[in-house]
Amino acid sequence: MPGAIGTPREAALADHCRRLVLMKYRIDDFMDTLWQRYRAADSVLESQGVDWLEEVAQNPAMNQNPAVRDFFWPLVRNPEFYSLECVNYLTRYALDPWSFMRHVLPAAAYEGYHRADLVLQDIDPSLVIGGMYYRNYSEDLSEDKLEQLNESVRESSSGPEHATYLQLGALPLYIADEGKNRVRAFLKARKPISAFTTSVPLPSAGTLILHEIPRSSAVTIANISTGGSWLLPLPAVTVPLLESYGVEWGPQFLLDATYTRELERQQRESLVKLVKDYMIP
Repeated sequence: MPGAIGTPREAALADHCRRLVLMKYRIDDFMDTLWQRYRAADSVLESQGVDWLEEVAQNPAMNQNPAVRDFFWPLVRNPEFYSLECVNYLTRYALDPWSFMRHVLPAAAYEGYHRADLVLQDIDPSLVIGGMYYRNYSEDLSEDKLEQLNESVRESSSGPEHATYLQLGALPLYIADEGKNRVRAFLKARKPISAFTTSVPLPSAGTLILHEIPRSSAVTIANISTGGSWLLPLPAVTVPLLESYGVEWGPQFLLDATYTRELERQQRESLVKLVKDYMIP
C-alpha cells in the first residue's frame, strides 16, 4: 500500500485511524440491516440502532476481536436483506462521511479548501472514510474497472470531481468529499485509490485534552486554546486514536449524580443524531 507508515507511533496511529474507518462502515451495515428488516421504520432505526451503538461505543473489547482487524469483515452485507423483491437499489446506504466525522471527532475544525491546493496521490483505501450512497454501486468491481476509475482521475482535467479526499490535519485519515461510493470497492480489493487530496485543519494534539467523568461512561475533549468542550459519542474508537495522536488526559471531572446523568443523556442524544443522518433520503 502507498504511504507506508514508518515509526511504531505512526503505525499505531494509522491502525487506530483504520479502526475508525471500519467502525463507520460497520455502522452503515448495521443500520442498513435494520432498515431492510423493518422497512425504514425510523423509530426502530433510532431505538435499536442507538442501543447497539451505545454498547459498541463503550466496550473496547468489541473492537479487539480479530475479525474487526480483518479489513474484509465489516464489508460483508447480510444477503438475507438483499433479494430483488425487498431492496430499492437506489436507496441511500451510508452515513455521510463529513457528518460522521463532525459527530465522532467534534473538536475538528471543518472548513473549505482551495482547489489550487489539491495534489494527485495514490491512497491506502483503509484510511479513507467513504460512503456508498446507492446499492447499485457494487463493492465487487473487477481489477480492470478499478484501474479505469483511477485512470479517469489521473487523466481528466475534472479529476477533482471524480475523487477528492481531504486529509484531516496531520492524521493519516481522509474524508471522501467526491468519490465516496468507490472507496469500499478499492478497500475490498486492497488496491490503492487515486484521488486529489489536500489537508483540512485539525487542532494540534497539544491544544486538546481528554477528561474522564467518574461513575460514568462519558469522555469529553476540550480545546484549551478556544475553550470549547465536547462529548465523544464513540470513545472506544476515538479515544485510542486521540491518544496515539498525542492528546493527553487532564484531571477527572467530579460531577454530582444529576449532572452525570445529564451528560449521559447528551451522549445518547449525540448517537441519535448520528443515526438520524442515515435516515436522510
